[in-house]
Amino acid sequence: KVIQLHHDGPIYNEDTGKVISLIPTGEILESYKSNSSLSESDRDIQFLVLAESLVQKCNDPKFTVVLTSPYTLLRELFTVKGSGTLVKRENKILKCLDFSEVNSTQLFLLIENSFKKKLNEDFKKSKFDVLYLEDSYQGCAWLNKTKYGYLLSKFAVNETARGAGVGRDIWDLILKETLPLFWRAKPNNNINKWYMKVAQGIEKDDTWYYYWLEMPREQIPEVIQFLKNMPEDFF
Repeated sequence: KVIQLHHDGPIYNEDTGKVISLIPTGEILESYKSNSSLSESDRDIQFLVLAESLVQKCNDPKFTVVLTSPYTLLRELFTVKGSGTLVKRENKILKCLDFSEVNSTQLFLLIENSFKKKLNEDFKKSKFDVLYLEDSYQGCAWLNKTKYGYLLSKFAVNETARGAGVGRDIWDLILKETLPLFWRAKPNNNINKWYMKVAQGIEKDDTWYYYWLEMPREQIPEVIQFLKNMPEDFF
């Protein structure tokens, strides 16, 4: 990570006044460079040009360039969310339909590290119907097709990639291609707050939270029962 400090801090959205926290290279970065409100700020344009050049020269998907304030530097260094405007390589999400297309060892390690639990052998012998995978194994969504739609079996993003938009890019593909969708999560899972925002509905018990999206109303009770009957995938 390269951090540039400036007393004015990161780049802000002129309309909302909020920090623009992430700018991936490619079309999105180009759109910011040509933005009329940014063109008035030489500092912002100079930073984006420099950051784009550094990211392109460094062939490491984890490499980032950040613009932030000296007063919030510690938050940038020691939190996942950070404090500045981060420029990184555009996320490349692969769509895989067969295990021969992936490195299973890296895939299972990503899932285990994300959940901080060990997968059991039955899950490791199972197959996905669709797998969305960030090309450097920073995030994935494991989906199985059922008579109700797609089961989101695992949604895993490496902790270091959670502030880099990997999960959002994968989720956008899920919404485009694999609906209706349903899934479950443990009550103590930190992602539940976000799931509650994006799901169409939720049902809770002491063991699981059950979610669905674009699901016909009459199928919801069957889907919840289907999720309740699924075995545990972790030790």
